[in-house]
Amino acid sequence: MKKIILFILILVLPLFSQQITYDWGYTIAGARYTQTGYSDADSSTSISIVYDMQDYYPLDFNPVASDDSVIILNSTRLNYGTFWWKIDAQNATDSSGHSILAYPGFMDYYPGSGDRITVANIDYSTTATTLLSETAAVNDAQWNAVNIYISNTGGKILPPEFIKIVIAFQTMAADSIDVYWKSVFPTVAESEQGMRTSTSAGNAKKAAATLH
Repeated sequence: MKKIILFILILVLPLFSQQITYDWGYTIAGARYTQTGYSDADSSTSISIVYDMQDYYPLDFNPVASDDSVIILNSTRLNYGTFWWKIDAQNATDSSGHSILAYPGFMDYYPGSGDRITVANIDYSTTATTLLSETAAVNDAQWNAVNIYISNTGGKILPPEFIKIVIAFQTMAADSIDVYWKSVFPTVAESEQGMRTSTSAGNAKKAAATLH
């Protein structure tokens, strides 16, 4: 009986080591974004948002699907989270055309400064996965969501070390649009983050065991 109970505990243990994290992300220079988002975007604006995937917890929403017919679940791609965004047009007649792109990235070297995210030490792919491309009608675009994934012939690959999300505006009816966003993704529980063993002393681990 004790062996059965122990076996059940081992099976359910992973359920208690994950959490859902809400994150604004970082600039490519490593500065934290906040709830203020990006103000006064225009047609030439490109907003880059970096997410550190070191604490990502694999979660497959649709493991048996054989194609991408159920787009919301990215059935043949591993889901790395959901990207939510909102466009606040200061003029009620404004509209915009925009794309949301995902670029994988890896740390080429550890700068020794304690900062994981710096302009020089992360190399991002020049090939993007287009998560969305649309034209928003006049007035605001309320909270919308798209799942984050990386196109790859390997299918359900584990995530790169970093994912850069780019919101790029192609056309705009004005130059006074505010953009807000937040990503939601499964991560290792904060209480477990300090137990990472993928790096050694003098390493490039995050300075704090938290994504908030």
